[in-house]
Amino acid sequence: MRVDKSGDASLCNSPGRLADYSLYLVTDDKFLTDKQNVCRTLIGKVREGVLGGVGLVQLRLKQADDRYFYNAAVRMKHLLSRYKVPLVINNRVDICVGVDADGVHVGRTDLPIKVARDILGGEKIIGATINFSNDEDIEMALNSHVDYLVHEHTLYESSTKQIAASHHEGLKQQIGTLLRKIKHLQERGKIYKPPLDSEAPPIIIIGGINTNNIDDAMTHFSDACAGVAVVSNLIGENCNSFFNALRLKFAIDKHKKGCNEAFVNLCVSCLRHFFWTNLEGDMRGVDGGHFRLATNVDVKKNVRHFFESNLNLKIVQLSPPAVCSSAGGGNFFLFCSRRTRVERAATEEREALVVTEANGATASTAATGEGEGTPTSHNPCVSKWIQQNKNIAHGVFILIGADLLALFRKLLAPEFFHTNNFVVITKREQSAWEAVRCDVRGASIQCCNNLINVALKNSHMDSEVVNRFAILLAYFLMVQERLKQVRPQFLTQIVGEGEAAAGAGENGRLLKLAAAVNMSFEVLSNEHTGLGVAAFST
Repeated sequence: MRVDKSGDASLCNSPGRLADYSLYLVTDDKFLTDKQNVCRTLIGKVREGVLGGVGLVQLRLKQADDRYFYNAAVRMKHLLSRYKVPLVINNRVDICVGVDADGVHVGRTDLPIKVARDILGGEKIIGATINFSNDEDIEMALNSHVDYLVHEHTLYESSTKQIAASHHEGLKQQIGTLLRKIKHLQERGKIYKPPLDSEAPPIIIIGGINTNNIDDAMTHFSDACAGVAVVSNLIGENCNSFFNALRLKFAIDKHKKGCNEAFVNLCVSCLRHFFWTNLEGDMRGVDGGHFRLATNVDVKKNVRHFFESNLNLKIVQLSPPAVCSSAGGGNFFLFCSRRTRVERAATEEREALVVTEANGATASTAATGEGEGTPTSHNPCVSKWIQQNKNIAHGVFILIGADLLALFRKLLAPEFFHTNNFVVITKREQSAWEAVRCDVRGASIQCCNNLINVALKNSHMDSEVVNRFAILLAYFLMVQERLKQVRPQFLTQIVGEGEAAAGAGENGRLLKLAAAVNMSFEVLSNEHTGLGVAAFST
């Protein structure tokens, strides 16, 4: 139980209770227009919000009968489980248990927090609306190991909660009162002291928050809250749920994490939306196009079929002794070393020795391939392909292993590296390469001119998983080239002209790569994508 000022997934009192509170979607009865089909419209808007960056959803249906509430919860749980987003049920502990939701939210007049915790146990999320000035509310909440708190008054006037708004100064005073009372009650032995260095559980602010005032709200509360809860601006009848979620999440991340992290997360959301709308056969007019990847990786037949039938990615195999020209696979190429496992292990040990000058003109023995065990002899098919395709320009090459970069350097003139882009996947960082300053899931990213190194943090990752990661990375890089949504004219509407222009520059290119890496790992870790780590284990 800790105040999560970053808005990232917050570990509370149990490993089972993980949630990203930064953008919290709450439903409301007033937006139910499709009761015959168990709120099909509402489900669709929640889906768009989640793809846009919502990290937690609360199903709040105060006027619904039991059967309708239950059916809606079943539908919502089924939807959110695909995207790994927790579902919280408002007040109804019985429905939470019935659909195996991730937790409940209780208000001041609802079931007591302690009773909810006794019923649900320690693995479920419990959030509570309390009066920040009331000792009894605070004692019950903290002694019941509540996961987050919401003040009973709204920040701004709200169309869904007819209650007095606190506004900036009023809510700041109430949060200050809460923290002082928690400290006082701890000193008196009335409540448990939260672990770590937190002062209180995460605080969620709610009430009238929308894309027009989110910057103002975060200017005042980014250090005091873990996130914001939004209703009308995400599920309102006339709102664009995906677009609004993007804008809200970007503003939250910008204030809590900085512009780089906010830009990466925005690009991840765009990739996520493209991926799932393709996978679920619901493009609704989005020009997905077709993608081609030329590779010497031995891709299993069922994996190739999955990419081609679900994601419009045709994988062209460069199987020896055949050699494919650039026309056979478009401008994206993926190569892996043909070395034996023992030889690859030895190469990985030498990768730490790779030192490249800033201009990429010179390199150590390990980088150039000179000396004992040159890479040419281990990759004759790749060598032949390189020699026959020396005139390629504006291509993207993804290489698995630093020894392949050494091979390309050995056989190609420096001009080739000036007109093409290279992404090298290794298990160690490269010395003297510049690090990209942003949070990257499962890897670190470095750059040196047109060369980018993706160093995997899990050095024991199986080669089949690395290959699948590389294919996904290539796919998402292709999507970024094609997808109009991540280009400046779209970004200007989300982040403003200055930051959109920065996103189109060199730093933006690296941040988009970071987004592609993050999305690749997200797909690999989700069994519902069909590409999860265990999906093609046989």
